[in-house]
Amino acid sequence: MKNSYGFVTLFLFTLYWQKVTSFDFVFEPTWNPEDFCFYEEIERGGVLTGNFHVLDPEDSRIDVELFKVNPQGPPELKWDSRGAQRGRISYKAEDGGTYKVCFRSGDITTSRLVSYVVKTGFEGTVEVEAMNALQVGQIEKTYEGLTSLQRELDSALASQYYLRTRLLKHEKTILSTNRAVLVFLLLKTLFVASLVAVKLYFVKRLFDDPKRVRMRV
Repeated sequence: MKNSYGFVTLFLFTLYWQKVTSFDFVFEPTWNPEDFCFYEEIERGGVLTGNFHVLDPEDSRIDVELFKVNPQGPPELKWDSRGAQRGRISYKAEDGGTYKVCFRSGDITTSRLVSYVVKTGFEGTVEVEAMNALQVGQIEKTYEGLTSLQRELDSALASQYYLRTRLLKHEKTILSTNRAVLVFLLLKTLFVASLVAVKLYFVKRLFDDPKRVRMRV
């Protein structure tokens, strides 16, 4: 019984990796629109499901379109979503063939980081849907954690820069003050020395004058 359960689990896990694909890509509005189309082969009656989420900037929106590729003419639009920040794609193919999911935007100036997870298969693959949803949740949580970490690092770097700037400013102020005090003391010392020298000179002249010496006698 355990061997059978393990075999079924391994089969479902293999099916998950065969059918589910995830993409994290940067949408550049100035590039070729075909660069943001993802192709899938779907059998008749097969189901294409997916999740998309504009991760950065957080308030950005995007258009998503699902086409059936027609080798003899223009692609046929089968499903679309306009101006969504996140959403879910779900389409059951009436005809087998090649389908493509394209991301578009009317804004030609803003780049976007988009997460896209797609699964193709048939209805009833509940395990695959659960794994798909789990993967989407893990991607979102991972991105939120990285975004929070980046903000904390930016804040720490800004604080360090501010503290270093204040420290350098204080060092310059201290050096400038010390320099001013040193110059003042030097000038004061020279002034006192000059004053003492002048006084000694006049005292010496007073005692060296013969007339003054006779008067005292």
